[in-house]
Amino acid sequence: MVGVVVIGVLAIIGLFVYANRPAPCDSIFEQTVPRLSSSVQFIKAHGDLVIGSEKVQELTESSQRVGILCKTCCIANQSGKINADQFQACLETTRQYQNQVLQVADTIDQAAAAKSRGDTQTADQKTSQAIADTATIRTTLDRLSSVSVAAAAPNGIAPTQRIVVDQVAYLLLSLGYVQYSETEILVKVKLKVTNNNTQPSTIEEGGFRLWVNGAAIAPTDYLRVYNLPGLIAQETSVSFVVPADTRGGELQIALGKAESRIRLNLANAADALQGLAPQVIEGGITYALLGTGLAPKSAGESILQVKLKITNNGADLGLVEEGALRLWINGAAIAPSDPPVGYNIPGLVAKETTIVFMVPADTRRAELQINPANPNSKMRLEIAGAR
Repeated sequence: MVGVVVIGVLAIIGLFVYANRPAPCDSIFEQTVPRLSSSVQFIKAHGDLVIGSEKVQELTESSQRVGILCKTCCIANQSGKINADQFQACLETTRQYQNQVLQVADTIDQAAAAKSRGDTQTADQKTSQAIADTATIRTTLDRLSSVSVAAAAPNGIAPTQRIVVDQVAYLLLSLGYVQYSETEILVKVKLKVTNNNTQPSTIEEGGFRLWVNGAAIAPTDYLRVYNLPGLIAQETSVSFVVPADTRGGELQIALGKAESRIRLNLANAADALQGLAPQVIEGGITYALLGTGLAPKSAGESILQVKLKITNNGADLGLVEEGALRLWINGAAIAPSDPPVGYNIPGLVAKETTIVFMVPADTRRAELQINPANPNSKMRLEIAGAR
């Protein structure tokens, strides 16, 4: 039995030596998985009665993870994204994983032997040891994943700006900022989510929280719960509304795991107040300003046209009541002229609309309030003079 495992370990070490040469890495995954799987055949055949079928399945899936991580390190090494020390870290972590697989297989063999000769005390001890060693293997794989994903991280993003939760990696790609109201900024966090499991994993973006000054902020957008297929990566964006003076925060991926946080540098958030188009998200619907136009009506009055893009962020119908919008000028609220009756906008659909207000001819600045019951649902308008 041990001979079979040793052959598998020697094969995988030989593969790494080959991968360190300047050769293509496309076949790394295909070569690694079957060779490493041969090393765990004994565990699959004899481990159920010792560590349980769930742990056996974990070890089986881990061999496929190692194949992916091998390829990632190989590509990063050949493309110059990592240096010799970083690549050596991949190698050393992988060798540690190999030794741990050997240890689990050997312990299972000892537990089975002790049980067959009636030594229940030794059998129980070896069983507990094998289960504990299996848990250690998962930690080693997560560490290998950290090295390989950091190696492939895009320029400008620190390797520490990613975490692994239940073998799903979350890598920070970028941060974007848009004015939300007079005193608030909409922070858009773009992530790459990689499922390192072979089976689908449930992703609950609605459970993300942005911690700012000790307070947890929930996402503003509608976020569905979905299953990400095994060994698949995808990009996603999550948005949060923060005070305009925010300079830092922490993105928490899992509510029940305080350690699942990514530190964010939000020093540039205030730039969104300087010249960017404002928008407001109210009731799961985004109201984005496209532009304004002022036309004379009489000596002291003008027609103000406010063009908006309205996006329903949810999957269900969303109610839009343009007649409820109010334009605030010098402390007075102005209702729209001849607005349409309330209507429903389908889920995940956007439309453009123009809302008309009668305003003093000298109006150059105003605030558009989306929800009269929410004083924070205002966007600032800078209005050019009539031509």
